[in-house]
Amino acid sequence: MKMDVRSITIAGAVLVMSSVAGFAQDWTKNPQDWSKSPQGQTQSPVTPAQTPQTSQPQIPQNRTPPAQNWTPSPPSQYQTEGPDDWAQHVYTHLDFGGSYQQNTTLYQSSPAPTTGSATFNLGMRGNLALGYNFNKSWAAEIDTGVIWNSMNSVDGVSLNQPSPNNANFDTYTIPFLVNLVYKVPLKSNFIPYVAVGAGGSASILSYSRDGYGYTASDLVFAYQAEVGLKYRLNQNMFFGVAYQFLGMTDPTWHSVLTVGAQPPTDYQFKESGFYTDAIAVSFTWSF
Repeated sequence: MKMDVRSITIAGAVLVMSSVAGFAQDWTKNPQDWSKSPQGQTQSPVTPAQTPQTSQPQIPQNRTPPAQNWTPSPPSQYQTEGPDDWAQHVYTHLDFGGSYQQNTTLYQSSPAPTTGSATFNLGMRGNLALGYNFNKSWAAEIDTGVIWNSMNSVDGVSLNQPSPNNANFDTYTIPFLVNLVYKVPLKSNFIPYVAVGAGGSASILSYSRDGYGYTASDLVFAYQAEVGLKYRLNQNMFFGVAYQFLGMTDPTWHSVLTVGAQPPTDYQFKESGFYTDAIAVSFTWSF
C-alpha cells in the first residue's frame, strides 16, 4: 500500500514538472511566433498582409488642370448678326397716283401788287422710299418724290383766257422726308399702317405769260401724314393703296425779268397755305 502511494506521488510530480517546463518554453518564444501557433491564440480577421490592395489612379500632385473656357454664350437677342442679316429688314417701295393742291392765297408783286384766291387742276405724285423694319410693327424710312400741280384760276378767272390773262403757272414739289411707320400686326395678309414724317421740300415754280417767263425755287419746311393698306402677295412683295397729306410753310419765288421796253422788274410770287392731298397705289419689295 505504501508502495502505491509513493508511485502515485512520483508520477504526479513528474506531470507537474513537465507542464511547468512546457509553459516556460512557450513564454520564452518570440511574440511574432505566437501568431503561428493554432492553439490559444485569437487572430485578427484581417491583418495588414491580408488586406486586399485596390488599384486606384494616382492624382498628380501640384499640377494645374488644363484651362477651360467658362465664358457663357451671350443671349440670342444680344448676339451680333451676320454681315448680311441686316439686309433682311430693308425694304423699298414705289407709289404713284393723283395729287390735288388745295386752294391757296396767291400774292403777285408785279406789274402791280395783287392778291387773289388760286385754284389748281388735278396733278400727279410719284414717290420712292427706302425703309428699315425694326420689328413687325415699327419701321422708319427716307422718302422723296415729285408732286406736280398746275394752277387753274385766280379769283375765278381761268388762266387759259386770252391775253392778258393767259398764263402757265406750274409748281413742282420735291420733298425730302424721314417717316416713322406703324403697322397693325394682324394675322392675315392685310397690313393697315399709318405714318408721319417731317423734313424739307424744294418747291419749284415755272411761270410764263405773253412770251416771257421764269423758273424759280425755294426750300421750305415740310411735313406729311399717311394712312394706307397693304396686301402681302408673297414673302417679299406687297401691293397697297394710301392717302397722303403733305403740308409746307409758305414758298416764295422771285426773279428779275425785262419785259419789252420796261426796265428790269423783280417778279415775286408767294403762296399762303400750301397743302396737297394724294391717292396713290404702291408696290413694296422687302429684301
